[in-house]
Amino acid sequence: MRNPARLAILAALVAALVVPALAGDAKKCTASTQDCLDHMTAALKARGWLGVEGEDSDGYFKIKKVVSGSPAETAGIMPGDVLVAVNGTDLAKSEEATLKVMQKALTPGSKVEYSILRGGARTSVTATLASMPEEVMARIIGEHLIADHATVALAKN
Repeated sequence: MRNPARLAILAALVAALVVPALAGDAKKCTASTQDCLDHMTAALKARGWLGVEGEDSDGYFKIKKVVSGSPAETAGIMPGDVLVAVNGTDLAKSEEATLKVMQKALTPGSKVEYSILRGGARTSVTATLASMPEEVMARIIGEHLIADHATVALAKN
């Protein structure tokens, strides 16, 4: 069974583009729209960005897309790679609390060692995380605000 909170942490650890609600795991966000916007903006500005999209794969993170010009591309990460460890910490064997602590240390400029599986072989790559591009940040925040804060009023005829 997939754990949405764990997937969010894994995504954050690899600074993925798809980040579920920072303000409230997989639950409906209870913060005001402005408070949520302020919180998410501050959190995303402090987070390092790798430039990948992916999905949970048995507790690891399978890369689906690598953004052109991103730190991931520079490091040689490719679609199909499976991230199995970050700075020596096995992603599938770690508790969520450990992953959350590690996530906070992944800031722009951080050098991060990723252990990956590629074609059945395990290898390591090092990437220097960048600041999250504004268009990526806007997309993440916009998706959250629409999902958890927007209300739809249907017009009556």
